[in-house]
Order: sequence, then structure tokens, then C-alpha cells
Amino acid sequence: GLEPEVTRDWSVLEIGCGVGRLAAGLRKRVASYDGIDIAPSMVEEARRRNEHIPGIRFFQTDGVHPPEPIAQNKYDLVVSWAVLIHCPREIVEANLKHGFEMLAPGGQMRFEVRADPTDPEGIVAFDSPQHLHGEMPGVEDMREEERAITDGAMRALQNEYYMGAMFTYAELGPLIEGLT
Repeated sequence: GLEPEVTRDWSVLEIGCGVGRLAAGLRKRVASYDGIDIAPSMVEEARRRNEHIPGIRFFQTDGVHPPEPIAQNKYDLVVSWAVLIHCPREIVEANLKHGFEMLAPGGQMRFEVRADPTDPEGIVAFDSPQHLHGEMPGVEDMREEERAITDGAMRALQNEYYMGAMFTYAELGPLIEGLT
């Protein structure tokens, strides 16, 4: 959803950049990219992988506050993909707070959080008209995978691997409104 003719002058901050796998692709569409991560080894690898690309920088953070060199920067786009789903609620809230504070006027923040599977507002039915008529790619594969997950396997996944705090739409809406 990032059209280069719209985003070419944008600055981007990625929260939880890891080894910088998204940096080069984003940088092709924007003016500058900054990535932050808590793991020194990840930041070092991100720098190594992207050292030949101008306009890309990486910084280590404590996971709660933006690092000093960029703390006052304003970004047109702040992103966090596949990161906040692994974090406890207070870390999610702190990162969203700082992400929104670092947005330039008119900027966008795009992120994922873990949805509470018992939230009736958040359920997307796989029997929607598009799904029923095969208009959504991979629907049959998803249905097959869903059928293959036993109750025991699901419990094991949820109990063995920490997947971070879950949010309902009723919780997330006021949280975001309070930050913007």
C-alpha cells in the first residue's frame, strides 16, 4: 500500500526492525528509513546487510523509549510488523505511545497487535461471501490448516510459546484514541 509517487519524500521509522529485512524494500519507496530494535546483535546484522544503501540507519533501544539520536524526529510513517504481538501490554502501550508522538502531521502508524480470539467484534468469518465463492486467495489452504489443528495442539501452542498480550477491539480503540 505504499505508492512511490506518494511516499517518495516520506521518512519511515520501523519499531522492532530485527535484522533489517524490510529496510531496503521500504527505502526504495521513501526518502529515509530508521529502524530500532532491542537486540544489539540484530541491529549489528541490520547495519551489515544494509550498509551499502544510503538513507538507512539502525539504532538500539531499550524497547520502551526511542533512542536519543532520533527521539525528537518526526516520521511520515511509523511501522511495527510482527513485533508487538510478542510483547506484554505495557511494552505495546509504550511503543504505540512513542510511535504516535513521533508522527509528523498527517503521518500514519501501521502496526499489528494480538487479537483476543474471544472478541466477537474481531472475528472475521471464513464463510463470508468472498470466501464461500473462492474469491479470496488461499482460503481452502487456510481452512485445511484450521481443520488440522486439534484442541490439544492449540492449547499447547498457547501455553508453550509466549505470544504477548491480547487486545479486544473495545480495549484497543480507546487506547489508540488516547494516544493520538
